[in-house]
Amino acid sequence: MKNLLLLLFCIFSLALKAQEKDSLQNSQVATPDIEEYEDMTFLMVEEQPIFPGCEGVTKDKRLECFNEKMHKHLRKHLRYPSNLGRMGIQEKVFVDFLITKEGQIIIKTIRTTKYEFRKEVIRIFKKLPKVIIPGKHHGKYVNVFYMFPINFKLQ
Repeated sequence: MKNLLLLLFCIFSLALKAQEKDSLQNSQVATPDIEEYEDMTFLMVEEQPIFPGCEGVTKDKRLECFNEKMHKHLRKHLRYPSNLGRMGIQEKVFVDFLITKEGQIIIKTIRTTKYEFRKEVIRIFKKLPKVIIPGKHHGKYVNVFYMFPINFKLQ
């Protein structure tokens, strides 16, 4: 009786394994066509957008150059909201934005607890120049998502 149960168990297990293998072989993972990339937003792309001043930089250094130019822009244009400065309020603000396939910079989310910081982030981002060459993936221009921290810190 034990041998019969063991034999039935083995046959049942093998049948399940075979069925699982067939379903994996017959399933297809949906992948977007290259044409659909144009409407998608990417976190990582084959070619980073080229920010003004980064034209001669190699592909592997573009993100670093972009970050340097963003920090330089912030140092030049950031104005600490005076009422928050008088109160000694400091905060790290996170800005989620897109660089579109047309090179425009569009803010998606600003994470802050203070309206004044939000207003200043919007003002600074409006002053950003248009990207010279948008990001590329598989040879197509695409939207690229970024998250950028801004420290509102009193000196």
